Amino acid sequence: MTDREIVEVDETDVTHVLEAHAVLRDAMGPERVEDVDSFRATVSPATDNALAPVLVCATRPGGRIVGAVMGGYLVNLNMGMVFYAGVRPESRRLGIYSAMRARLIALLDSKTARHGQMDYLVSEQEDGSPLFVKYTEQWGAFVAPIDYEQPATQGLSATKLKLVLQPMARRTPPSSDETLAIVREIYRRIYRLPDATINAQLRHVVESLVNTSDQGQQTR
Repeated sequence: MTDREIVEVDETDVTHVLEAHAVLRDAMGPERVEDVDSFRATVSPATDNALAPVLVCATRPGGRIVGAVMGGYLVNLNMGMVFYAGVRPESRRLGIYSAMRARLIALLDSKTARHGQMDYLVSEQEDGSPLFVKYTEQWGAFVAPIDYEQPATQGLSATKLKLVLQPMARRTPPSSDETLAIVREIYRRIYRLPDATINAQLRHVVESLVNTSDQGQQTR
């Protein structure tokens, strides 16, 4: 990967922000990446003081972006989250994703201030996907025991996903109350849903959490 450079891109570099958005939509599919106006708002730290965004890109000589990872530090939770990750087809299997992810984690940890290290690295993953397997089997991530959904907003389609939490400073899974607080914060800070919509979405999550708990008690 000697001809690739891993760089942090901020919201003032509009050309690279737009190129990163295009790379992510090509790699992940347009239904999994927010529209360009919303993406630019997500990249900007001025959008929400409880979310510190980080955009990391891999570039070739000349500045062309071949991969991007977008995430953010959730201030109220002391947790990081990976929003999107993608690499151009011709640049895959060269260690680019791993290098970008490592840089993202380092940058998220640098924003933890008094905590020193974030508690978890959170991500939304398709059940059974290669990355879901890597999170759960290689990185030891916990899978939240809930029916989680990417909401239909910001140009995104409603999609059933798994919410995974990779241990960082904390080595045990979050409690039920903490899980609900995590989901609420994701919906509020990242998807920027109004409270009424958040409450409606959370009712389903609460029901699924209760049902999972009941089933666990019945099997013991």
